[in-house]
Amino acid sequence: MSCHFIVGLLALAFSASPVFAGRFRASGYPRHSTANSHRAAKAAKKERPGWAKSAGPQVFGCNFTDQKGWKRMQDLDAINNLNGAVATFCNSQYADLMDAYLAEGYDSQYSEFFRSDGWADEAFVNYFADKGDAKGQKFMKETELLIESVHRFSTRPIIAVNFGTVPAPASWSQYRRLIVLQAKPMPPGKCFNYNKFRAMLVSKVRTGIQQDSDQFVARGIDRMFTRTEQEVTEEYPYPILPVHWLSKDDA
Repeated sequence: MSCHFIVGLLALAFSASPVFAGRFRASGYPRHSTANSHRAAKAAKKERPGWAKSAGPQVFGCNFTDQKGWKRMQDLDAINNLNGAVATFCNSQYADLMDAYLAEGYDSQYSEFFRSDGWADEAFVNYFADKGDAKGQKFMKETELLIESVHRFSTRPIIAVNFGTVPAPASWSQYRRLIVLQAKPMPPGKCFNYNKFRAMLVSKVRTGIQQDSDQFVARGIDRMFTRTEQEVTEEYPYPILPVHWLSKDDA
């Protein structure tokens, strides 16, 4: 995966563990806001692959080319950036890796935190895979603890993208600032952690903090959104990577 998929993202270290924060300078598309779109989504479920049959309406994909609903001129640059970032996927056999659906039970949260043009201004972004097996339950519990920490110490929503074959636990819908998306699992033999970049793209967040499932937030984390907005600009649209104590570089 080329680095241009994360152009305009910011990643930095916070407290004892790394927190990846990013100004997602990429585009989004209008959300599913009408009754007609809901009916169309239900009718299309029969044609979906197995991993997406239980999900709600599609909210992102290479087939989303309608840019109506964009009101702010400053978002035009975001449209071009995301289109460029997903072009490699969309012009290949892996185009369906950009498909994302809103999980069942999160319509009200989606409506509250996403604008009419299909974007959330600020949010945490997480990626995980619910495979329904005992081995993965540890990571599912860690993911829920991350979600709980966001609800305890932040005022922003968290978007968790499920790259597994099993829907996220129904009990998670109790979290009023959680939006779960369902996306296609990574092809066999490909690194699961590439899904981190996919989650950043399909979540459609302009200013975001990317959190792994084994990370948690604490008091004061919301200040990071302001710093991200200030640090990642048109003049400096590059990732700021966390400092690792054990570097693999020779220098």
